[in-house]
Amino acid sequence: KSLIQLSGSMFIVYGRKVFNHAGKYPFGRFGSISSKSLFELPSMHTKCSIILSDDETELVSLLSNVADEYSLKTTIRIAGGWVRDRMLELPIKDDIDIVLDDMTGAQFTQYIEKWNIKNGFQHVKFAVIQQNPEKSKHLETVTAMIGRYSVDFVNLRSETYSNDSRIPEMQFGTPLEDALRRDLTINSLFYNIKTMEVEDFSQKGIHDLKSRIVRTPLPALITLTDDPLRSLRAIRFACRLGFTIDEELASVISNPEVLQALEQKVSKERVQIELELMMKSPSAMRAITLLFQKQLLSTILRVSVVPTPSPGGEKERFLHEFPIKEFEQSSVGVALCTAKLIALMKSQTDCNKYTRKLIEGFKSEGEEWKVFMFGLLAAPAIGYEYDPPGARKKYPLVDFLLQKRLKMKNKDLSTCHKLHNCALQMADILRACLEHFQSPQEGTCLLMESNNGPISFGPISRLDLGLVCRESGELYPHSLLMAMAGLVVERLHLASRHKISTSCTTSSIEESAPSLEYVVQRLVSEMEGDFQQGFSSSTPLSSSSSSSSNDDLDAEALLHFTSVIEAAELFLQGFHALQLDGVWNEAPLLTGEDIKSVLGNIPKGPSFGEVMKEQLLWQLRNPRGNRNQLQLHLHDTFPTFI
Repeated sequence: KSLIQLSGSMFIVYGRKVFNHAGKYPFGRFGSISSKSLFELPSMHTKCSIILSDDETELVSLLSNVADEYSLKTTIRIAGGWVRDRMLELPIKDDIDIVLDDMTGAQFTQYIEKWNIKNGFQHVKFAVIQQNPEKSKHLETVTAMIGRYSVDFVNLRSETYSNDSRIPEMQFGTPLEDALRRDLTINSLFYNIKTMEVEDFSQKGIHDLKSRIVRTPLPALITLTDDPLRSLRAIRFACRLGFTIDEELASVISNPEVLQALEQKVSKERVQIELELMMKSPSAMRAITLLFQKQLLSTILRVSVVPTPSPGGEKERFLHEFPIKEFEQSSVGVALCTAKLIALMKSQTDCNKYTRKLIEGFKSEGEEWKVFMFGLLAAPAIGYEYDPPGARKKYPLVDFLLQKRLKMKNKDLSTCHKLHNCALQMADILRACLEHFQSPQEGTCLLMESNNGPISFGPISRLDLGLVCRESGELYPHSLLMAMAGLVVERLHLASRHKISTSCTTSSIEESAPSLEYVVQRLVSEMEGDFQQGFSSSTPLSSSSSSSSNDDLDAEALLHFTSVIEAAELFLQGFHALQLDGVWNEAPLLTGEDIKSVLGNIPKGPSFGEVMKEQLLWQLRNPRGNRNQLQLHLHDTFPTFI
């Protein structure tokens, strides 16, 4: 990389690429100007404000001692994430990247081994990680456990990309070249272990850390077309750190050329890794918002033909009367409505204590949260099939999106199926709760009991709720939230269609009905507004206790949220009144051996499963029932097995 001056204008030479400060190519994508430097950009050094821990000091001392012992001229630097997180005073992971300017990682680690043997230190086992571009390992790396750290050793490098691949050709590079090839300025900083200074060769990294900006070292169009995966990385770091995306970068992310390159040049496995990192973080909702705004979500989840309803009919769909052509809008709508519901429930008064308590114990990060986020995005696809061009069979649309498009692991897909199945059943119970409010019966006791315990609570049967809670287990809050969000989206769809069909006075979204599109636009604005006001990135959406948060939705749209929360409050009152907390851990009263003694002629095979299922149903209907009562019931139900 170098600066050259032609006719009074300054241009940067980057390999064979020539561009000006705005990222334009005055000589075409590949310029004909020699890359010989007239002068190089000066490095920017800042006095180190990083105070090393004892473990870090020990590692740096080892590396310095090795270089001094063998008179190595190489400059040793720590690169990337460690420098960024140290300067931001964030918790440090136990992995550190070491870059060397005139030798490979394999060559340097041989000197470490010799030094350890000479000085009687413990043998360090080094492993060579071969080049694997599909996992973003573009260069052979030597890794070792040194103290508590997993340390990777590589050389500084420059990269040249072809138009049809994100896998670069690499050569030894200068610190400037290595900094400019990186995805973001905040990831391009070095810590020189000899000078004990942070080096900012891009001249933007330190400024961007202080200004909380996500920006590319080179013009964004070059960085993103070289490797379109960097679009996702930019969003992930912006959300994780609570930074703002630079205007130029934000514009280029949704550039059709970049979106097409993401589809064609990046493997689905690499996309899935980035999405997983986003979805398991507390800032997942903001990530979904940005993916939607920048058209990345539609690119990632694109299907080439319109899906068709599954044979099971409308009851098996997550959203009744849902137009599948609006999938992306509904997908984001379900996620953002979930965020709004969480925020509203956190701000509820004592009259809704169960929903507030549910959310207070909800953990919005980690593996369960990740699967929940993916489940929300895929929920509108429940009940639809997809017939990919050239495929031999149809796929459930959920499976196609999560497994084929996003490469979700089988274990996570199974959990998603469980969340979806339970959300469908809970949505039916919530609908019954909503109908209960529409025709209240004053003076009627909600809890109905028998001698063997509670039977029902208002419109909620203990058997129905118990079965779905046993299936969902400790994930029942996730399925309940998903069901609630689905109902809000469904009601917005239906209300909008009804109003538009009966209103001839206006075509304005705001005036005719609180449509899903309108609500999504408002929630996206609210999400970004809260972020700009400095709210924590882990806050899904501002609650009603925030300044004018509910003003972002009109009264009619907000009514859909509050009515579903009231239904959920009745749902959870029933959950506790019917003594279902922990029902998923409840053991059967009769073991397999007990059943054989009670039903001596029970045949082997499916009949045994039928008896065990009947035992489960009886226990749910009779929570205080005993073994003798259950045995009599089984005698009456299966007389041929006695």
